[in-house]
Amino acid sequence: MTHQQRHQRLERVSDFARQEEDKAARRMAEARARLDEQEQRLNLLEDYQREYAARLSFNTGASGGIFALQNYRAFMARIDEAVGQQRQVVERLRQEHDQRVRHWNEQRTRTRGLQKVEEKLSNQIAQDQNRRDQRVQDEFAVRLNRPTIPTY
Repeated sequence: MTHQQRHQRLERVSDFARQEEDKAARRMAEARARLDEQEQRLNLLEDYQREYAARLSFNTGASGGIFALQNYRAFMARIDEAVGQQRQVVERLRQEHDQRVRHWNEQRTRTRGLQKVEEKLSNQIAQDQNRRDQRVQDEFAVRLNRPTIPTY
């Protein structure tokens, strides 16, 4: 197989690797967006949880009675549960994002390696072509400078 044929095959493999790297980058960005969205949702829930807890401590002076306190505790339990579930969602998405980052880095490393090999092969092809061109020029120069023997 010639250098040129190897280079053409390597170009196809490199193109495929670049496409896979691009896909991995898109998936990584999508995972980051999902993570950001769910982190914002968690922050909102935690803010609401704090505000609601502060509101009760402010209203404890008012006569709400046992029924109001039971409702408050039940509602706080539901908020605590929602916050816990949202933390789990955020943690799962964080792990997914980390996995996507690792996969993208692997693809990027592979692509860079293939590009280096492709570049090396391109340089080898250029050197081979330069040698052939030089050989042709040398042969031409020898023919021009060769004394001609007259024929009688």
